[in-house]
Amino acid sequence: MCHFWGSCPLKIFTTFSVTMIFTKLKPSTQVTKQPRNRGLSLILVLLIISSILTGTVIVSEIIIRYSQVVKGVEMSEKAYFASEIAMEKMLYQVLKNYANVTSVTVSGTLPENDATYSAGISVDTDNPGGGGAISNGNPWIFTLDGGESFQLNLDINGATYPTTLTIENTGGTVSNLIIYSCTAPASEIQRMCSDNYAQSFSLNFSDLSPLTIDGANKYHKIRIDNLDAANLGTYKFTPTGATLPIGIIVTNSIGIYKTYERRIESNFPKWQTFGVD
Repeated sequence: MCHFWGSCPLKIFTTFSVTMIFTKLKPSTQVTKQPRNRGLSLILVLLIISSILTGTVIVSEIIIRYSQVVKGVEMSEKAYFASEIAMEKMLYQVLKNYANVTSVTVSGTLPENDATYSAGISVDTDNPGGGGAISNGNPWIFTLDGGESFQLNLDINGATYPTTLTIENTGGTVSNLIIYSCTAPASEIQRMCSDNYAQSFSLNFSDLSPLTIDGANKYHKIRIDNLDAANLGTYKFTPTGATLPIGIIVTNSIGIYKTYERRIESNFPKWQTFGVD
């Protein structure tokens, strides 16, 4: 009996020991997994933070660049405004005050923003039909619809005009030619003739052509009316002695504000067609 009694506790103890060992192994397995979870969480947090920082930097860069663009547009517009002022001042001097185109200059500074401006001017002699300047070898040929009229003013102070201008009605349509000329008193500017002008009128162009031009002392205005309402009229201007000025060009109209510069070049013709919608 004692033999069996003594062996029984041994079996119970052995079983209990194995159970205890197995129970202790479970916590050790869980402890091994915890560092891996913590490392993954740290990586995710770092990725999220880096994404937020990257997005913040990109948005900040966009805002900064947009602000620079807006500021640049504002300064560029101030320079453009200064160049427009230069053009308008030049036109006022030439068209209103009849300044000599060979010597007139315009420049200055705008008091409101310290933008600077300047402009030059030249005479336009280019043939609207192409081929360069209007000359004896490259006459100006143009057409008028039925009922349409044409007018050319020869009144640019300082321009070199041809000695004569031959005006032809090459289309043969019924048309009239009217030439206004005036000589201003010495105390007046040439183009300010008011009503003191001589008017010549003829249906036969050869009666008034060629026109002798005294550009230095006289103001001339040429008008042609196509009286044939049903047919297209064709006309030709052929100068002799020089090219024919037909307008002015404001060149290098420059406005500068800080580091921005804007330029304008504009053509202002001294001729027009009218009378037909």
